[in-house]
Amino acid sequence: MGALSAAGAQAASRPFVLVQDVPASWERYAPIERSLEAVPRGLVLHVAGPTDEGFRIVEVWESEADWLAFAESTGLALDEVDPAVGARPVVRVFATAHVVMGGSIPAPEGPVAPLSQPLYRA
Repeated sequence: MGALSAAGAQAASRPFVLVQDVPASWERYAPIERSLEAVPRGLVLHVAGPTDEGFRIVEVWESEADWLAFAESTGLALDEVDPAVGARPVVRVFATAHVVMGGSIPAPEGPVAPLSQPLYRA
């Protein structure tokens, strides 16, 4: 196997991480929540919450291919968030270079209330 093929195979076996900053109200997250009623193939973690600018989504996928398959099948979910919002979501992806896995956190039952106080203060 050539050096490029080996590097490509190694990258394909790493988790794929996606961070989206969406300039829309938290109430507009509902279509995305509905698209996740059945856990998509390859999704390891999905967390979302309100921010000062709208809301943020952080996802970890087993592979970029899994995310692309999900994105293609549910492309309208993000478009339904708020078509009136002029700015599009800022999407950041990166190839993982270092991964540390901890213990499992059980999924909460029902909706999770946002924090009343920030975790960190400047």
